[in-house]
Amino acid sequence: MPANRSAEIKEMKTHLESIRNALHRIHTDHVLIEDTNTLQKLASVVQDLEIESQINVKDKKYKESCEIIHHLLFTPWGAPFVMDASLLEAAQIYKFQEHQASDLYKIVKNFVEHSEMSESQIFKALDDAIQSLSDYK
Repeated sequence: MPANRSAEIKEMKTHLESIRNALHRIHTDHVLIEDTNTLQKLASVVQDLEIESQINVKDKKYKESCEIIHHLLFTPWGAPFVMDASLLEAAQIYKFQEHQASDLYKIVKNFVEHSEMSESQIFKALDDAIQSLSDYK
């Protein structure tokens, strides 16, 4: 694998971990949802990850992992997380919306208000995507 491809995949993994960690921190400390910087950073990472997955999907070795990431970001999460926008769409328009009225705020707030079982489904999807990139060295 070319060194630059390895670095790109490592960056994707880092961004996935960052999203997972941000959601976990917000779930643990609900006050963080009110912090615009926290959500702005999350929005930025989501957007970067989508761009990276679109670039790397062209490589057969990473195609499946990139498609999983794209699906996770671009598809609105199902029940019980009723969403008007996908995580990616919410991240893209966050800076144009009022913080508490933003789609990203609503998604994250909805996420932290649901049961552990529901949260574990999202964390499992993120963990699976992280693992799929860890398999490539």
